[in-house]
Amino acid sequence: MISSRRLAREWALKILYQVDVGKTSIDEASSAAMERLRKEFVQRGSRSASGSPTEEVCLDYITGVLGASLETMRAPLERACLGCIERALLSAPYWQEIYCEKSLKNRFKGFKQISLHLLPIVSEAPVYSADLTVAGTVSLTDDEVRFVDRFMRELIQNLPAALEKEMRVRGRKFARSLHEEIYAVDAPLLDHNEITNLINERRFIFNDEVTAHYARVSQMVRKQIGDWLSVASFTSRLVTGIARHQVALDESLTILSSGWKLQRQVAVDRNILRLAALEMLTMPAIPASASINEAVELAKKYSTAESGRFVNGVLGALASAETPAAFVGQSTDLSPEVELVDDLAEMTDVSDLDSDEVEADDTASAQADEDDDED
Repeated sequence: MISSRRLAREWALKILYQVDVGKTSIDEASSAAMERLRKEFVQRGSRSASGSPTEEVCLDYITGVLGASLETMRAPLERACLGCIERALLSAPYWQEIYCEKSLKNRFKGFKQISLHLLPIVSEAPVYSADLTVAGTVSLTDDEVRFVDRFMRELIQNLPAALEKEMRVRGRKFARSLHEEIYAVDAPLLDHNEITNLINERRFIFNDEVTAHYARVSQMVRKQIGDWLSVASFTSRLVTGIARHQVALDESLTILSSGWKLQRQVAVDRNILRLAALEMLTMPAIPASASINEAVELAKKYSTAESGRFVNGVLGALASAETPAAFVGQSTDLSPEVELVDDLAEMTDVSDLDSDEVEADDTASAQADEDDDED
């Protein structure tokens, strides 16, 4: 198992490393990495899907809609969005029935009863977080309520179009199969009412199958999107937090590094220190010990042999020091940490953090030391 925050730290480290060594701007690196992370979750969903493209289509569309809200995604808003997704997918069998009716009309001319819906339409009202009704808990803000309203409208208006191709194919297949059954060579001759009754009987069975299918889709999609939100929102907060506070973070860390400027440290090390320091100074919901332990693990995994001890020493000093004035009153509201399945451990593309580049960066730092000594 891997936690959502550990995976997020690895993605954030990759983004910051690319920026730090001058490969790209922070906006470009962050945008590319977040899109790649989104696609990873979409593909992960398709691998665990029911054999149809439904899950992948839903994940691709919904994660695309929610992508712009990652930095401000709080737990109550996340739960409200997941509730809206469930409500929208409850409507999917009704959308499917519309395509089924169109296909049946094309196959069975003159059967007016086919236009009668067998399924009731599901409420299109947004589903808000339970926090809105529980006394003493943090509720959605007015902006978040407006966001949920807008999100629900977008789902109801656009998700059917995203699923249209699959629903048309399923509807045509059902209508063709039923037509062949009724008008088979050895089938008994049925009158109009008997054909109508048989069509509706088969439609009830078809609708039950579709409803069960979308219940499974809903469960899987909500699980994948919940996991994605946990990882992506924390990644986004880390990267934007570093961009906003880097000067103050570097000043604080330099003092605690015995005057050794971060620019003279290995790029991986200094960005690990920045990430952990940001957590310790602006994310009180995360214990300092957890941030330090995670930073040490990252250092051991991606940096040099001595980096773990160095990172532990600097961050231990930070935990004991007085909070710098620039961070007094700073606090970030976080979504809860979740445990992810093992296959997510392969999601982190760390090609830019391989040992050759770390060693090269370490050599560059040593050269900088020599140049300073000569000066």
